[in-house]
Amino acid sequence: MNENLFTVLEELRKLLLQYLQTRIALVRTRLLIRLVKAISLILGVLLAGFIVLLVVIFLGIALGYWLGAWMGSYALGFLAVAVLYILIFMLVYVFRRQIFLRPIANLVIHTFLDENDEH
Repeated sequence: MNENLFTVLEELRKLLLQYLQTRIALVRTRLLIRLVKAISLILGVLLAGFIVLLVVIFLGIALGYWLGAWMGSYALGFLAVAVLYILIFMLVYVFRRQIFLRPIANLVIHTFLDENDEH
């Protein structure tokens, strides 16, 4: 009877260890999937920001030339664009939490806390 009990307990211990190893592997895999989602989300936002930055630069150059031709001085045109950039920068700086920090933090948090992982 004792040998049978020890055999059953040994099998139970082996099954429990196997279950725990499988569970740890599952948690690691889910964490890795969420981490990859968050990194790809951040890289996507950075890439989109870079493209927007390039568009803004080229539009600023075009606006500077257009204003310069309209004002009769390219220096005044580019100065007007610089003043516009400074005003936009000040507004973005004042509202940076609402514009950037909170939305990006919420996206990353929702990516990590998404219970409906699509594998």
